[in-house]
Amino acid sequence: MDKDGFQGMVDRMARAYADGDFASYLDCFGLPLTIVAPSGTIHMTREDDVREMFELYSDGLKQLAVTNTIRIVTQFDDCLDGTYLATVETHFFSGNHRVAEPHRSAFLAKATQDGPRIISIMGTRNPQEAVAIAPTQRET
Repeated sequence: MDKDGFQGMVDRMARAYADGDFASYLDCFGLPLTIVAPSGTIHMTREDDVREMFELYSDGLKQLAVTNTIRIVTQFDDCLDGTYLATVETHFFSGNHRVAEPHRSAFLAKATQDGPRIISIMGTRNPQEAVAIAPTQRET
């Protein structure tokens, strides 16, 4: 995988949200998946955990009337051990109007027999400033 390939993966994630396509979204991730945010850490081990995150995040985007999510891979590293690390900047728009300040996240992906899959995201915002963390899955 290279930077363009990683960009393609985060573009698929954004399209999946816009289309309500959970299967395409899930295809970007490997389990277990770890999300680290200022409010805590989520460990997802089941597809249902990822579906809950997808639905909460999708609901948040609808509340903000987001019509376009732009994710830009600003840095990419092939760690040479079957993992890839990328910094991704995310922008949310409703029409031509920005509805949230851009934020950056670090994505860690792992090579699998089905292609690279994201296994960890460390964000500078909580997922529902970008999803509410279910209390049963939170570590503090």
